[in-house]
Amino acid sequence: MCFLSTEQALDWKGICAIDTKTREFQYKILNRIMPLNNFLFKIGKTDSPLCSFCQFSEENMSHFFHCPLIAKFWQSIKHLLGGYELIEREVILGITEAVENVSLKNHLILLGKQHIFRCKLNNSLPSTTSFTQSLKAVFDSERLIAKENNRISVHYNKWKDLLGYLLSN
Repeated sequence: MCFLSTEQALDWKGICAIDTKTREFQYKILNRIMPLNNFLFKIGKTDSPLCSFCQFSEENMSHFFHCPLIAKFWQSIKHLLGGYELIEREVILGITEAVENVSLKNHLILLGKQHIFRCKLNNSLPSTTSFTQSLKAVFDSERLIAKENNRISVHYNKWKDLLGYLLSN
């Protein structure tokens, strides 16, 4: 059963263009099997259920939006989302409303979550600088694939809102 209206129909071409590791990452989030400290503590794999960043609250998906140190990261990349104000549900599930360039915004949110998780594993704070480097790598990788598949115009159309930013940094 599908709960999306016609206007909210998913862009499967855009979604399926996302690499397998990133799709797997989102699958783990949606199915609540992401190895965060609250779960790892319950099964004896970590010493504390507290957030790897702030060490104050229990680390779970909701906290990955509300943690003061992670919230700073989300604020710092807000300009990449065209000033779009994220809410917790959208960080976890993605944007489901009809907004301009929703595929790119959802891809950025997903890459942002992946960046935060990588930082957790590396014991470092999420930063705009390292995220921008990762973003450029994804852009370049997708560009090569689009070029091979004769879909370069589709690629540039997806990334149009960030072309100036990606090509100047």
